[in-house]
Amino acid sequence: MHKIFGFIVLLLLFSCDKEKEVRTASLQPPLVTGFLFRDFYGNPIQQVGNPNVKTEGTDAAGYRSYMTVYPNPVRDKAQVTFYSPTPAGKKSLWIVAGLQDQNLNSHNFMQASFPQIGGQPLLKIDLEPDAQSRVLTLNLDNFPAGAYRVYLQLGDLLLWDNILKTN
Repeated sequence: MHKIFGFIVLLLLFSCDKEKEVRTASLQPPLVTGFLFRDFYGNPIQQVGNPNVKTEGTDAAGYRSYMTVYPNPVRDKAQVTFYSPTPAGKKSLWIVAGLQDQNLNSHNFMQASFPQIGGQPLLKIDLEPDAQSRVLTLNLDNFPAGAYRVYLQLGDLLLWDNILKTN
């Protein structure tokens, strides 16, 4: 009898559905530590702070890709140029508000304030999977002045750049 009771207890312990812990992604705004300022043609002008950007990289298949966002700082419209020979995969672009590093305070840049949205995309564009090079125009006229991060997903490669929006 004890063996049957022990077997039933073990059976109940292992057969019960265990609740899985559900965790939501903690989307914090990215910390912007600097900017690569560029003119209206994408040419570098000045580096401010210590930019934590990744504007070029190589994907798992060995394809080299890059992106450039200009002008930076931007007033109303920005251009995003990218090249990616990756033949297929998800390609998308999105922008999130950034949190400026305290070391940038001496430059008197405006800090964009978006209550309770964390790192949620403010603008998202899905690109054609076969798009290899492209120039996109982003209308940022309605965005408040401040720091932003532009992300570009090219298959398994993620690139990003910091931009400063001015009024």
